[in-house]
Amino acid sequence: MDIDSFSQCLSFMQTTNPSKALVDKALPLAGALLGTTLGFALNYFSSKIKDNKSTKNKLMCIGEDIEVIEHALNESAKECARLVTLLIQKSPLIGNRLPGSISGLCIDSYFIDVAHKYSRNQRYWIQLTLERLKEINIKLGNNSSQSTSYERSVDILNLLSITIETARLCKMSQLDSRIDHYEPLSHLKSLETPNEYIAGCELALNNVKSENSSLGL
Repeated sequence: MDIDSFSQCLSFMQTTNPSKALVDKALPLAGALLGTTLGFALNYFSSKIKDNKSTKNKLMCIGEDIEVIEHALNESAKECARLVTLLIQKSPLIGNRLPGSISGLCIDSYFIDVAHKYSRNQRYWIQLTLERLKEINIKLGNNSSQSTSYERSVDILNLLSITIETARLCKMSQLDSRIDHYEPLSHLKSLETPNEYIAGCELALNNVKSENSSLGL
């Protein structure tokens, strides 16, 4: 076979097998598209994993915040019972252990980002908890020494009532379930408050109902 005949043969083979040429051209493009798709998918799933981890951490921090707030509220309720007992005994209020304020830093920082992860009731109870904490902190900062013993007993009992009610909101938020109203004396007993303080709290409550006629503070 001479050179011209060989060249004609090659040309014939190329024209009769165009699919191979198309495949050769398509392979680089397909590789580029596949690489882009894989890169996008890896970035997407990596970002998704980071977002899920961030959300999980925020939910954990908020849950811990609610537990800490509930504990602080219950301890404050016990301290209110002790202080009001001292008042009706006409003793000095020595060693006031009420906190200066109660707050939830993680709730303030993260709740808006993960609110959709909670049920409708939980969102309502958590928001209501934050509103009640504002009221509580105002009462905690109200330490007027010019009030009468009776007026101070009323203030302390009001603080006791709102701390117990807000502790109930915290518990409902954790359980995502409604809890019946906390009766103050029963709740104090469940917190293992000394019987002396529970009895003193009961006397103070009855004194308020009688408008100070029973104790004359």
